[in-house]
Amino acid sequence: ADWMRWVVDHVVEVVRGWAASTGVPWNVEEVPGESAAARLARRDALLHPDILNYLPNPDDPVYSTSVAPYYGQLTLPERIEVEARVQKSFTGGVMMHIFLGEEPDPEALAKFTRRLSETDLVYWSFTPVVTVCETCGKSFTGAYRECPHCSSRHVELWSRIVGYYRPLSNWSRPRRREFSLRVHYAI
Repeated sequence: ADWMRWVVDHVVEVVRGWAASTGVPWNVEEVPGESAAARLARRDALLHPDILNYLPNPDDPVYSTSVAPYYGQLTLPERIEVEARVQKSFTGGVMMHIFLGEEPDPEALAKFTRRLSETDLVYWSFTPVVTVCETCGKSFTGAYRECPHCSSRHVELWSRIVGYYRPLSNWSRPRRREFSLRVHYAI
């Protein structure tokens, strides 16, 4: 986290210099990068093939859109610590998605939200997976391979790529592979 914060602080200083010299305001933020994360990773891999050693899917490279990659094997407290230390250095938009694989207990979620508000996190979201049954039309919070209502196996998982919910079947192949590696937490 210290190195990441140093990088962001350095970029902020460079951008402040640009703003001072041009009179144009500049901002440093985590961009959503729904499609850019994969496109830029592929282009960079052509110029610098060694980067593939550091990405989770060399066949479908995709950059993380978060300080701590969502596929990084971090406990939730570790992720919060890293994000909290780095988020506050950005001058613009940041977001830590807390991907949930099951429906959280409302009281536990409220208690956890209060604890998060006492950290240095700037913004966070709770992003549960939603399962939609294509047979009975019902939806459920959590990732199910079979409909809890009618037992149909014709289900569609929905989640955020970054900013908004979409069915996984509409995601690009690199993003679907990234989803399968994401760490989903339980609260």
